[in-house]
Amino acid sequence: MKMTRSEPNPWPGAGPIPLETQPRGLAVVQPGHSASGQVGNHLLLLGGFRLEYDGAPLALPVHAQRLLAFVALHDQVSRVMTAGMLWPDVTEQRASGNLRSTVWRLQRLCPSIVLVSRNLLRLSPSVTVDVRECQVALAALAEEPGEAGVSELSEGSFCG
Repeated sequence: MKMTRSEPNPWPGAGPIPLETQPRGLAVVQPGHSASGQVGNHLLLLGGFRLEYDGAPLALPVHAQRLLAFVALHDQVSRVMTAGMLWPDVTEQRASGNLRSTVWRLQRLCPSIVLVSRNLLRLSPSVTVDVRECQVALAALAEEPGEAGVSELSEGSFCG
């Protein structure tokens, strides 16, 4: 279920976050497009958090941003490790409860963005992540040393 403007915010006490005040990643990307120009679900982490879901910017509370960023930076991660890393100052039971609550609320805003199993979390393959795209570009550059590789990277969407 996608949240519309008339539905209540699932995070109690969290007001809307004006999108124009959110930091934009270093990527020079048209709204709703990935660095490769595709429309869809994109997570920008370089230079600040920004999520584009179904091609539109979506504001998330900080704890949901932390969860999404953590999961995006791992191929797959255990729920226990995620809870412990994101909520290190509380008991394991409380951290697990916080994780369940955050995943549930995140799924209400952007269904299936995080794939959840009994023990593991991973980002949906439908989501592009600027950090991953940058890693691919750098790997390509490493295979093509010289002026051509450098000019391709500097003209790419990762340099402002």
